[in-house]
Amino acid sequence: MISVIIVTYNRKFLLKECLDSLLNQDYGEKVEIIIVDNFSSDGTSGFIKDEFGEKAKLITNLTKLTLADCKNRGIRLATGNIIAFTDDDCVVSKGWLSSIKESLLTHDISGGVVLSAPGVEFPWWWRSSLNWLVGLSSKQDHDFFPLGSNIAFKRHVFKNMEEFGSDVTISEGECQQYGEDNYRLRKALGAGFVMTTSSGMVVYHHVPLGRLRILYLIQRSYLEGKTWAKREPSFSIFIFRSVACVVCPVRLLVTWDLNHFFRMIVSAAYVFTFIKIKFKL
Repeated sequence: MISVIIVTYNRKFLLKECLDSLLNQDYGEKVEIIIVDNFSSDGTSGFIKDEFGEKAKLITNLTKLTLADCKNRGIRLATGNIIAFTDDDCVVSKGWLSSIKESLLTHDISGGVVLSAPGVEFPWWWRSSLNWLVGLSSKQDHDFFPLGSNIAFKRHVFKNMEEFGSDVTISEGECQQYGEDNYRLRKALGAGFVMTTSSGMVVYHHVPLGRLRILYLIQRSYLEGKTWAKREPSFSIFIFRSVACVVCPVRLLVTWDLNHFFRMIVSAAYVFTFIKIKFKL
């Protein structure tokens, strides 16, 4: 059985679209849907109980937790031999569950692309190189790294990591808002588990208008770099990011691609936070 975990916060109508897409799959087997309501204030829990009843298991947080903590709660409740993740503002493709099952017959982890949902209007200055900032990933090349809104693990990945003392579920409070999914996946791959990608695993993301504004993107880039430094205060990464702080402005002037601007902010945040940590400022 596949267990699908969705963390939600104040998006009950988008969540309904997500759940509808899961319940209308070309998939003849039982699926377990687990919703973790992260202390929503819009009546999400009551709405889900009324609309979906026994079709979904509901966890209601009594306080707002980190994304990692929420997913941990879902993982602990899941009973399927496959644990998949998507987001509350996403819609999955018709054959999503079937593709997950097929791709995990021979692999431990599988992921797919995340495309913008129909109707999302990007500003005139937007380029595809900026998609990483808003949770989109459309190019399945050799460097492709699945996002947390479209990924599935065999249960033994979590079980075996715990047995060897390396918890892929991430310790409580260890991971902040950004990079949680990337951290989980890299930890699993570092332990020797094998990943594949599936062309049938497609997710469509409703990118909020507010996340397409420059000020939000600056803040988001800064917080990602800061979180990264707190989780991995590595001297080699510090050197690389210090160089990037110099190189990125040059690339920006040559290409006029704002991706280099936001990458520079990530690097600067990492460098600044690393120095604070090492010198206890």
